[in-house]
Amino acid sequence: MALASTAHVDFASITSAAALRLLAGPVVAVISILVSSILPADFKAILVYWRIRDALPGCRAFSVHGLRDPRINIDALTKNVGALPTDPREQNAKWYKLLKKVDDHHEVRDAHSRFLLFRDLTGLSLLMAILAPAALAVFGYSATVVMLALSVFVFQFVVSAVAGRFSGNRLVANVLALHSVKKYK
Repeated sequence: MALASTAHVDFASITSAAALRLLAGPVVAVISILVSSILPADFKAILVYWRIRDALPGCRAFSVHGLRDPRINIDALTKNVGALPTDPREQNAKWYKLLKKVDDHHEVRDAHSRFLLFRDLTGLSLLMAILAPAALAVFGYSATVVMLALSVFVFQFVVSAVAGRFSGNRLVANVLALHSVKKYK
């Protein structure tokens, strides 16, 4: 209980360097979240899929995801939604129209929210991999601590990107699976 109480802390004895160190973590985190919120969604998709062009998961909706998922009957899908484009941008545009018709389904909402969460976490992790070690170095932490922070955020970046990729792929496949079993207006 003593840890939660401020009765035994002499705030006057905290040096300015110690105060700066105490504030460094929260300040870097707030700055990272603010900067992450202004990162374009397309850039975050590039980080998740490690692709410069056509990074959105819908860009490979019919040519990759529709063919890989055993729940999707391509013939039935074609019958229900019409011709399936092969151009990545056209695939994304058509897939997005299909998404909007079924975005109220639980499996679509869940995969979509997970994709957005991991996509944003990937962007935030990249920012933290840059900002946190830099802040630690500025505030005089050892090279070991700086490298440890860098390692943690790089690991978090990679894991978040992979989780985002799986969630995005699942989102695309869920939309196509629904459209392959039923024609939606």
